[in-house]
Amino acid sequence: MGMKKRFQSCCLWLLLALVALSCSRKEAGLFDAIPTDSEVFVETADVKALLGELNGKSYMDPLMKADADVAWIGQLLPRLDSLLQKDPSLYGRFIASPMAFVSVPTDEGSHGLFLAKAKVTETELKRFLNNNAIECDYRKNGSTECYYLKDLDSLFVFVKEPFVGLSHNMNVIEKVFQQLRRTSKIDSDGDMLRLQKTIGRHVKAHLYYHDERGWAALDIIPGREEVMMNGYCVAADTTSSLKPLKYQLPIKNSIVNLLPYNTQFMLHYGMSDYASYWQSFRDVDAVTEFNKRYGLDVESQLLNYLSEVSFNVVNERRQEAFVARMNDPAAVIGFMERFSSSCGGGVTENYQGYVICDLGEKNLLPEVFGARFKTITQCCYAIVDQYLVITPNVGIMQEIISCYRSGRTLDLNENFKDFQQRMLESCNVTLFAAGTGNQTLVKQLFSGPLVRYLNDHPDILDGFQALVIQLASSKDLVYVNACLLNNAQTKDESSVRWKVNLDAPLKGKPFIVEDGEGRYVIAFDAQDVMNFISNEGQVLWKKRFDEAPLGEVFAIENNGQVQFLFNTAHTIQLIDREGKNVDGYPVRLPFEAANGLAVFDYNNNKDYRILICGTDRLVYNYDVHGKEVEGWNRHRAEDQVKQPVKHIVANDKDYLIVSDVSGGVRILDRQGRIRIPLSSSTQKSPKADIYANVTNRNKGLFLTSDKEGKLLYVKEDGALNKTDFGTYSDQHFFLYEDFNGDKDPDFIYLDQKELFVFDRFKNELFRYHFDVEINTKPVFFTIARNKRLLGIVSEKAREIYLIDRKGKMIVNAGLVGETPFAVGSLQNDQEINLVTGVGNALFNYTIH
Repeated sequence: MGMKKRFQSCCLWLLLALVALSCSRKEAGLFDAIPTDSEVFVETADVKALLGELNGKSYMDPLMKADADVAWIGQLLPRLDSLLQKDPSLYGRFIASPMAFVSVPTDEGSHGLFLAKAKVTETELKRFLNNNAIECDYRKNGSTECYYLKDLDSLFVFVKEPFVGLSHNMNVIEKVFQQLRRTSKIDSDGDMLRLQKTIGRHVKAHLYYHDERGWAALDIIPGREEVMMNGYCVAADTTSSLKPLKYQLPIKNSIVNLLPYNTQFMLHYGMSDYASYWQSFRDVDAVTEFNKRYGLDVESQLLNYLSEVSFNVVNERRQEAFVARMNDPAAVIGFMERFSSSCGGGVTENYQGYVICDLGEKNLLPEVFGARFKTITQCCYAIVDQYLVITPNVGIMQEIISCYRSGRTLDLNENFKDFQQRMLESCNVTLFAAGTGNQTLVKQLFSGPLVRYLNDHPDILDGFQALVIQLASSKDLVYVNACLLNNAQTKDESSVRWKVNLDAPLKGKPFIVEDGEGRYVIAFDAQDVMNFISNEGQVLWKKRFDEAPLGEVFAIENNGQVQFLFNTAHTIQLIDREGKNVDGYPVRLPFEAANGLAVFDYNNNKDYRILICGTDRLVYNYDVHGKEVEGWNRHRAEDQVKQPVKHIVANDKDYLIVSDVSGGVRILDRQGRIRIPLSSSTQKSPKADIYANVTNRNKGLFLTSDKEGKLLYVKEDGALNKTDFGTYSDQHFFLYEDFNGDKDPDFIYLDQKELFVFDRFKNELFRYHFDVEINTKPVFFTIARNKRLLGIVSEKAREIYLIDRKGKMIVNAGLVGETPFAVGSLQNDQEINLVTGVGNALFNYTIH
């Protein structure tokens, strides 16, 4: 081959090599400019959308107030956005570029860096600064070149294609330039590369965190009241505290079922093999000395039988408690008894059925479970069902037991239940903190940049309602779920007294009844089982029926005993205090009942009359022995009668009111004869009650509301008068009660989502709009001599609204319910209880 041809061939190969090298050269990425010692940074490919989601969110307030870097970014970006929009080309490239917010460590501490891969030239930067009259000084230190912007928050800005960066600290800019000259990048780390593959591709921002434990990469998901972060972390090496989680299965947290409703801090460990996890952090010398001192083996005799362990802070006095769930209660009880005997355990006492043993000043928790429990030395313990509970004193133990027995537990706390929807159901480690004063406890669990951040901002966690950080083993990675919540609409949980779980969902309304020995709750479930419950929340007996009750349960005195009277579609039932049928009962009805019975004692001599309407539209009258009353006129209604017959005394006469589903009304005497003749066209709203009129007796003896909402007066001769209080649908509720406590009844309309209250002069006293339609009849009840409340159930929203005479809505009191409720004093004292249900759960609230 000639020299010329060989030269051409070499040139061709050289050209191909250069092309190949050019094609294989990796384009610079955003991470190339982030210093490798950066420990925390957030990257986003859509900063405008991200800021839009964060704008105005209350959970940003603590960060903006406490953190200068966060506040700087939050204030700078909107201003830059406004300035950049004057240059559409520059703005388009800038806003579409990937960006990062980085915390860069320097000798003076950590400083913020804003970084964008915007492909902006230095010429374009100068033009932008000149066009906006931003005064700047050129700065150079070695190979580092930047501009100092005097009147733009004293920022340093640089352009190093394809990057643009801003910081308040010149040293940060220098570190970026140094990093760009290095071949090793922050995403060269193998763990970092693994985590990058796990991030959500459709999430607007990601958080990267690095300390001695390893890397974490989390998706950032802003919500209305909370910011969620979830993703994965990987242990840095075999000594990392994350490594032992690899061999554990996540466990559902059951300890929340025992912790008091006012728990403010919980560090929960749930392990499939807790003893092996314990080996990773135990103090071998301390445990050996403990075993030797007491002649025990904590691993084989105690740790092998635990699956959950939790350190907790409860109540406003911030008292501490240790709780562990036992897989084998007998084994743990044996260990604790041997330990108590060996260490000279002191006095025991029985509290609400649980034995509390005082161990004195002993070191079980700090020596066996570590420094986290060093404050619980003077201690006592109790076995509470499946849980071992250890507390510093008997008082806090009693409080925990009392809350557990009464159902006032963390899992029933409405605030926690709302927050729990954002938590993993099963995990290995859960850190939960609510309210103030938890920052020191949180700080003790971490190291590196997070601890430095909390030290620099000592009260920042107090600005949030709650936070949670959870870790769950996921193959050779650890899944992380974190949430910061800042919801101003908190609910007061102190009103929950007890909760009873029925075998099936509650059906209809519960009833508070009384006999000579006390007060009780009767509740029927969907399986037609009658539950008889003590005032302490204990189910005393259950009785199944073939049919569901149709109406109220009445406590009547019969043969010197209090018995419980109600009806089903085909029977009248009378049950004694022990749950047994009274002789002669049940009474089989010769018809099908259409409504719940009404029972009247006209002369207060216990000669009861029981009135029931059949599907044949006849009204039947029985005595207490289940016999039909002689001389009773079986009056036939115009339509089906679903409401119980109502008894009203007016002008010293007895009136029996029969209201049918179409709004037709019949007014009878004691014998079932028409006492006030009404035209068959006279109709009221089907959901409006009839009341004795005490406002203006000249207009009529009774009053109610017609289908259009007009006030309808009924005179003794059957004549009618009307007064206009507005127009309402034919399904509105009408009540005639003293709403504002001035001793004069007011006129109350509840129509679908709207509540209106008028006084006798048609002045509007109160109105309220509900978010959902109300389909359950409102109820007035007295909670003190001069204090009454209007109670309304929203079955769809599963809430109970209580309204006082000033129109104050008590809607944040933690009152949940989807059934009509019962109100009364279960203890026969000054405490007023409200009993209602949601699903299988029957709740007893104290409302006064």
